[in-house]
Formats: sequence, structure tokens, C-alpha cells
Amino acid sequence: SAISSRSGSGSSALFVAGPPGTGKTASVKSVITQLRNEQARGIIPPFHFVCINGMELRHPFDAYVALWEAITSSGQQYKTLQIMERRSPGAAAQLLERYFGGSTVSGTDSNKN
Repeated sequence: SAISSRSGSGSSALFVAGPPGTGKTASVKSVITQLRNEQARGIIPPFHFVCINGMELRHPFDAYVALWEAITSSGQQYKTLQIMERRSPGAAAQLLERYFGGSTVSGTDSNKN
């Protein structure tokens, strides 16, 4: 119901966490299958599903790199602007910040007015 109440409200993200073996992956895959079926029937707009398994990352900041690579490998606009190469977590975080409409991460908040 949390997902259906968000329909039509623009971009969003869902973070799923919990102990191993509790069915997180199976639950998410089931929901994504349902959403893709609804998308195919024209009920919901197209979406891009990205899954990052934290157990496969060496460091938590590597999630920035994994997310940036998932977004740019999908053929979206930044693929043409940024050559596909391994980014540092800091560089990937800055690119994500720009991609999602914010300013670059500089350690100061210049947008406070």
C-alpha cells in the first residue's frame, strides 16, 4: 500500500533492510514483477529498477559507485556526458547529486538562503 499511495507523485526510492534470510530479496522481486506487469499494461509509467546488494560492497561508500554505474549503463543522458570508467565514491556522489537535481557536494551548503 505504501507503493500504491506514491503512484503519480514523481520519482521515489525505497530502501529495504533487515537481517539475512528474512525474504527481502524475494519480496522486492515479487513487487517488481507486479509493477512490470502493470507497466506493460499501461497502468503505470516506465521505471528503472536498480538493485544494490550491500553484501557485495567492500565499503558503504561504494554504493555511490554502484548506483552511478547502474544509472549510466541504462543508456540515460549521462552516459553520453561521462565516459564509462570506474569512479571514486566521492566523484560518483557528486555525479549523482548533479543527476538528481542538486548541487555538487563540496562540504559546504551554499544553497541555504
